[in-house]
Amino acid sequence: MLVAALVEAHPAHAGALAALTSRSKREAAVSTHALAETWATLTRLPFGKPLGPMLVLEMLRRLESRVTVLALGVRSYRAALRRCSTIGLRSGAVFDALHLEAALAWGAKDLQTLNVGDFDRLIPAGEALSISEPRAS
Repeated sequence: MLVAALVEAHPAHAGALAALTSRSKREAAVSTHALAETWATLTRLPFGKPLGPMLVLEMLRRLESRVTVLALGVRSYRAALRRCSTIGLRSGAVFDALHLEAALAWGAKDLQTLNVGDFDRLIPAGEALSISEPRAS
């Protein structure tokens, strides 16, 4: 979602940007892992021209002034690995699980993503976190 919010050419830009800008810093959070994924994606955009590493670093610094940044520790990584292993998921599913663990540790009620299905498969019935796609206002 962060890539979409930061790149005007992204098809989901309007909804993603609205999701970020309509919340206060206390209401919006991203994990440290999300910042790293966003940097990696923006410096190698699959559409358009990739952005320079220093420009992306500055974009993320500005983003950090608008959101709460959640640092992930060993516990979160272990929980993400356990979550994926327990339900038989492989490979990149662990990256989604890291975002999920950060949201749960923060006490979030909603996790917004452009990949709802990837997160739905990680949440057992009864877990108190909704997964939704950002919408333009």
